[in-house]
Amino acid sequence: WEKARKQNYGIDMRFADGKLGINADFFYEYRDNILTTRNTVPGIIAISLPAVNIGEVENRGYEIELTWRDKIKNFTYFIRPNMSFSRNKVLFKDEVPKPFPYLTETGQRVGQPFVYITDGFWLPEELTRLSDFPDHLIIPIAGAWRFKDLNNDKKIDSYDRQALGYPDYPEYIFSTTLGFSFKGFDFSMLWTGVTNVSRLLSANSQFLNPFGPGNSASLLQYMVDERWTPETAATATFPSFSLKLWDSNALNTRESDWSLKDGSYLRLKNAEIGYTIDPAFLKRLRFGISSVRIYTNGYNLLTFDKLKFYDPEAKTSDLNPYYPLMQIYNFGLNVTF
Repeated sequence: WEKARKQNYGIDMRFADGKLGINADFFYEYRDNILTTRNTVPGIIAISLPAVNIGEVENRGYEIELTWRDKIKNFTYFIRPNMSFSRNKVLFKDEVPKPFPYLTETGQRVGQPFVYITDGFWLPEELTRLSDFPDHLIIPIAGAWRFKDLNNDKKIDSYDRQALGYPDYPEYIFSTTLGFSFKGFDFSMLWTGVTNVSRLLSANSQFLNPFGPGNSASLLQYMVDERWTPETAATATFPSFSLKLWDSNALNTRESDWSLKDGSYLRLKNAEIGYTIDPAFLKRLRFGISSVRIYTNGYNLLTFDKLKFYDPEAKTSDLNPYYPLMQIYNFGLNVTF
């Protein structure tokens, strides 16, 4: 079985007559005997080996939460920010020795993306002098991505990928809850966000391959507005529209720095405002009602992110937005007899 050795150190403090609270935790975890498959066995053996307990990974990080609660006459308020950080590293995974250090996965994060590096779009005049550029192993066309030859062997292949960005789980997660109450009114809201996270669009994603199977009607407006044409060659950010360009063997469907997106976001997750009628007033009505609260709330109200196509909380494996994230609004009345 996989084994884990963990260390955790925490502090919990209160100041200013309990108004200010600080809670901090720091942790370190080392895991070994992780079940994985050997990769250093020659293919000539032609057998499938069983998984063995040889993987090693370490993980370290911290979590900090602050709380402030105070009251000014009839006005009571609070704020509670929270932030956590966690980073792991692969210590051993029985990796085949790589000819170039930038291809090595050992020492990287678990799930670290390795991608090609784009070098602009092919221009019509460049197609007449292909010998001046690395061999892309396809016949390039104008408006297709051109890639960098990282190992300078004059061809673009799997040796021209490098670690870039972050895995699809965030290293930093933060949130803030705040609210107040005043003369029967109450208000609260929750902000959440993450950073140090990437979303890698796969070659089969409708955002990379608009002409792929089942995607003939999935073009988005920005694809049209930002696509490469002879007139937009200087400003284009999306490749040219061409069935030949999006052939399954084309390098344009390979995972590159262009398809690796920053998944950071800040979201107003929910907010609620309500009013509780004065119990003394209800008592005078003599209806047997002890409390009445009227409220309205909403979920997924605001999102600030760098993505155009899908919910930033979705993982890389859930990129196709068949069901977009919904904003939800509620109105309610709570009556207690």
